[in-house]
Amino acid sequence: MKIPPPVAYPTGALTVEGWITALMASVWLLVQAVWGWHLWAASADLPASWWVALLSGAGWLLWNVWRLKVSPSGELRWSLAPVSSQAMTPAGVWIWTSPVWRRGLVLSEVHCTLDLDRLMVLHLRSSTGLGFWVWCHAAQAPSDWLAFRRVVHADRHKDLHITQPASRN
Repeated sequence: MKIPPPVAYPTGALTVEGWITALMASVWLLVQAVWGWHLWAASADLPASWWVALLSGAGWLLWNVWRLKVSPSGELRWSLAPVSSQAMTPAGVWIWTSPVWRRGLVLSEVHCTLDLDRLMVLHLRSSTGLGFWVWCHAAQAPSDWLAFRRVVHADRHKDLHITQPASRN
């Protein structure tokens, strides 16, 4: 198999995710308003189910807005130079850099959870067990998109992994 070339790709929250959140929140607010108006017109009191729906929807909305603000953004890099023996493959390693991990975090696994051709959701896991999700979109770096997808899918199919030899004791 041909070894994929080194590639670096920016990751982070998508504006699409924010628009989906705004759309869902708008639909939720509209349904709550119509339901509340209908119930209020029929009787003066709103039932407990309406209040539960209001509070749970508001909680979901707050959590989603917070999650969008703290979603990890950085750069995912496939490097041909091995950094550590734990994450070494014949071709190289995955390295995550971000404002938190300025020096780079060596990843033991990069798993493509969702691939929609121009959009990928990746699950990253370090050798210490730290795992997180990142969005990758073709518009973030169009010239590197195809090379990045090739490396992700080559790694996903385990074409790049080797087994560690048994220790000789």
